[in-house]
Amino acid sequence: MNTNTSLNLAPLFALGDNAFWPTLTRRQAIPAALASSPQPVVGLGLVKALWALLCHTNGVAIEAPGGQPPCWQIWLSSSSSNGVHELSGNPQTWHIKFQGYLVALAGALDAVCASFPDHPAYGMDETTAFLRRWQELLSSLVTEVQALPPYTEAQLRSAASNPTVNEAMMAASDALFAYLEFRKVMGVSALEMGAQSYLSANATSLALLYQQSAPTATSAPAVPVIVTEVTRTLLRAIMRGRTALVVGPTGAGKTEAVKHAALAAGAILVKVEGHPGLDDKILFGGVYPDGKGGFNYVEGPLTEAWRYAAEGQRVVLLLDELARMDALYHALLIGALDTLSGAEIAARPKLARASTQLPFVLKPAERYRVLNLPSGTVLIAPADHLSVIATTNLGSAYQQASSQLDPALLRRFALRLEVERLTEDERRAILEQSLPAPVARALVAVEEFSIANTASQGGLLAEALNLGVLLDWGQEAQALVNDGTLWPQALVDAARYTALPFCCPRLSDGRLEPPAVNMLRSEIIVAARSL
Repeated sequence: MNTNTSLNLAPLFALGDNAFWPTLTRRQAIPAALASSPQPVVGLGLVKALWALLCHTNGVAIEAPGGQPPCWQIWLSSSSSNGVHELSGNPQTWHIKFQGYLVALAGALDAVCASFPDHPAYGMDETTAFLRRWQELLSSLVTEVQALPPYTEAQLRSAASNPTVNEAMMAASDALFAYLEFRKVMGVSALEMGAQSYLSANATSLALLYQQSAPTATSAPAVPVIVTEVTRTLLRAIMRGRTALVVGPTGAGKTEAVKHAALAAGAILVKVEGHPGLDDKILFGGVYPDGKGGFNYVEGPLTEAWRYAAEGQRVVLLLDELARMDALYHALLIGALDTLSGAEIAARPKLARASTQLPFVLKPAERYRVLNLPSGTVLIAPADHLSVIATTNLGSAYQQASSQLDPALLRRFALRLEVERLTEDERRAILEQSLPAPVARALVAVEEFSIANTASQGGLLAEALNLGVLLDWGQEAQALVNDGTLWPQALVDAARYTALPFCCPRLSDGRLEPPAVNMLRSEIIVAARSL
């Protein structure tokens, strides 16, 4: 077995296959504004390392005990086979399978550990530069994909066509090369051998990898996680693999709360959009044309969630707008939300046969969730890896499949959270993730005005603004700004087809009532002038 101890960075520039990130090519020049190294050309091995962290990571364990050097361990799906790579390292030695892109991947994990004071690279310029560029890459992907990491290979291939994402990848990969050169000079070694186990496989730290919440002022900014009482409660549920139902009026921030809790937990978020007409093919998966005259099987969200959880990843299955699903699927979910012990599964012949194909060993006392597919296939996943969280509106004001949920279904949700409108500070913080702070403040001010001027308060408006409408309004205004309009005018113009039609009542002929329109537009103009 080769036990070469020197870092060989040459293979990082030798890789020629770019199918995983098709918008970059081997030794393509990196613009000076994006460069960190004196050799600013694309190394596809560096790009592949970051790509693997974004889509092939099964689990990460990071431990930084007080007074001890921080160490890491990662479980990673192979990009060329069905196998799994297990790598580990401390500040002195990285245990890898082979010299190549895995060296760069180990370096990225080492840099994450360097956010802790006991790491020898803590606070160094090369460390800060890479963590900042890594965070910029994460932020650009969250904006483009409209989902939190980890991603699928298809999502990353699509995102690579976005110039901002592509530039962020160039910048992050070159900053990683500069960090590797720096660590090579410091004397770190890489052993080509199986991983030396440092940590428990249960000590997953995907949140640290994807959020980068380092405990120092010099660390890269984190992907924002808005912490409210609801997100804190949901986070506790996710970490225990529990179920929860979040009920509240439209636009109250229910879905956002689930997303932020999943991010804080370092979980994969799999979402089901509830709507009438939802069918088996959408939920479980089916065969679709591939555009080339053939057909491919595409997993549905339920199948995807169970598979990820069975592979050892923490998963949040979000059932958005649960009451809009047909009752048939409520009945199906009752069984999926239940848990069985390993002993119970072993005692049922059909389930016992299915358990022999699992990538883990059933433990008699552990709890598992079981999903029966229409094809007859049975999927089994550890309950503590799979949280099912549903959101819904309940009440006669909403058009949905059922105005109330079956008590048998309600009983399967361990937590039932009633969500009201988020506070001003919480709404503003969410808006500030994608909009300038003054714009976020202006939008929230108009929302507060709309709340005080609905018909129920003796005002002219039919509906008050909510967080969802504010996000749509802000995004449309941002698009106008990108086309050259100044922010004050962009807010006023975008309100015509976002805020005004939502809030203002209509006349019998379908037109918006002029008094309500004029009142709300005047308030919007006042808020826009404050920018």
